[in-house]
Amino acid sequence: MKGTPFSWLIQLVANQRRKLLSSMVLAVVYSLLTVVPYFIIYHLVDGFINDAIADSYIVWQLVLLATIALVMKMLLQLASGLLSHKAAFQLLFEIRQQIIDSVGQLSLGESNKQAAASMKKIISDDVDRIETFIAHHLPDMAAAIVSPLVASLLLLYIDWRLALIALLPLPIALVLQALMFKGFNVRVDEYHKVVSNLHISVVDFVASIPVVKAFNMTVDSHQKYRDAVNEHHKLVTNWLLDTKTPASLFKLSLDLGLLFLLPVSVWLYAQGDLTLSTLFIFILLGVGLMEPLYNLIQFGGMFSEMLKGVEKIKYFCEITPQSEGSQQQTIAHTGITFDHVTFRHNKAIKSTVDDVSFTALQGKITAIVGPSGAGKTTAAQLIPRFFEYQSGEITIGNKLITDFPFDQLMSLVSFVFQDVYIFEQTIKENIRMGNDELSDEDIVNAAKAACAHEFILSLPEGYETIVDQGSLSGGQAQRIAIARAIAKDSPILILDEATAYADARNEVRIQQAISSLMRGKTVLVIAHRLNTLTHVDKIIVMDKGKKVSEGTHGELLEGCELYQSMWEAHQETKAWHFGQSSKGQETMTVSEGVESC
Repeated sequence: MKGTPFSWLIQLVANQRRKLLSSMVLAVVYSLLTVVPYFIIYHLVDGFINDAIADSYIVWQLVLLATIALVMKMLLQLASGLLSHKAAFQLLFEIRQQIIDSVGQLSLGESNKQAAASMKKIISDDVDRIETFIAHHLPDMAAAIVSPLVASLLLLYIDWRLALIALLPLPIALVLQALMFKGFNVRVDEYHKVVSNLHISVVDFVASIPVVKAFNMTVDSHQKYRDAVNEHHKLVTNWLLDTKTPASLFKLSLDLGLLFLLPVSVWLYAQGDLTLSTLFIFILLGVGLMEPLYNLIQFGGMFSEMLKGVEKIKYFCEITPQSEGSQQQTIAHTGITFDHVTFRHNKAIKSTVDDVSFTALQGKITAIVGPSGAGKTTAAQLIPRFFEYQSGEITIGNKLITDFPFDQLMSLVSFVFQDVYIFEQTIKENIRMGNDELSDEDIVNAAKAACAHEFILSLPEGYETIVDQGSLSGGQAQRIAIARAIAKDSPILILDEATAYADARNEVRIQQAISSLMRGKTVLVIAHRLNTLTHVDKIIVMDKGKKVSEGTHGELLEGCELYQSMWEAHQETKAWHFGQSSKGQETMTVSEGVESC
């Protein structure tokens, strides 16, 4: 079974095998102790009938022995559960850590292939099934196997004829079980696929609730969510309908022991071939002899379902991580060069970045402009290897970015994204970003340089205020992102629409913060507001993934038709104003304000 999900799980469980084996052994022992009281009852009944027990002292000894067996059974069951749970929780920790480590080594493009809801299902639901199986089902399964075997041997020892009759329902149950599990693996595959789609649809629907409410939509209006719910309902309903008859008959067959056993045992007793004590013990043990088989069937179904989840976990843990350089690279400068670089997103028809070449010099500001969808952001994201380009070369300081170890490459680049993510942490830790070398003074200085110090002090706990995504305004969040970049102090700075969500006042503050951040660095700016780029050293114009032209603002106004049209459109938007309404309200124009931080 090399390479199978089961063999992979066994390798992980190997670290906890002592605890699990001990748990299973204890489970077997306490299942054996369960039979002891029945055997003692058999001897008591036999002794009373045959007058073999004349002293109450013997009775009390047997009762005490039965009590000790029951107490020991409970204690061993508790110990078995503690060992199995301890092993399961440690295994869960190791599996989740392995998944997170594996996902953390993926490129952004590879990780984007996985929906957040699917990841949640794998990390939470599928891993929890392993915990349930290891902590609960594994020791119970050991007990469910041994208990009926011991009971059967005991009954065979007492009377082999009635023991065989008590086992008559077994072949019937096995046939019905085969019918019940017909096509089971295919159904489990479909079930996991449908549940994954349902999770994704639920997350998408919850995220779209503001739009749903704004347009007075209902749940039924969300086609993807409705289809996912219907698909899940259809699969589960058909599965239950297809298996209801064999499942019902299977459960009924397990209780047929009494139907076979009672008339035969009564007839044998009437013939004088059976003692009353033997009849009594067979009624007690023989009727429930098949019940553990039902538990084993349940365990088998849960085990198959768990293995499908393990298959997904195994896939994530064995994904080949991004390749990286093995040695630190020595570079004389941090200039960036694109040399005929082409990149296409997964399953995309056209290249997002198509044969692009340009150079961004150290100490200079290089801007990338173009219409939406031109490939500007994607080109910038290729530098820190968020995506892996398919052809061409990207170098930093004349060294290929693929030759850098990731730690070194990430230390060279600071990224201020258009969309800023704020962690549920204090303001101080959001700026620190895990860099323990930064002192509190460094963080405050970074916040001051980012024009964020003033608003941070206005918060209830200042730098110790706990914030999360959405608790800060767009402009405040972007200034936190700039403070992160200032604190990191990397020689390469990539700004992706860093003032996209800022109002006029905050835009000026952010621009002032960026100006202090850019000194002496290799700066790559992505922007739509062309008036902020009139004094940059070089502008790269892109359209449909290709580089159209490059030059200064003045050069492009004279020689690039696309840039000219973009500049004209930008000037028109600056002059645009709300017209006077039908009620005669005054016009409102957009003006730019300037305020120092």
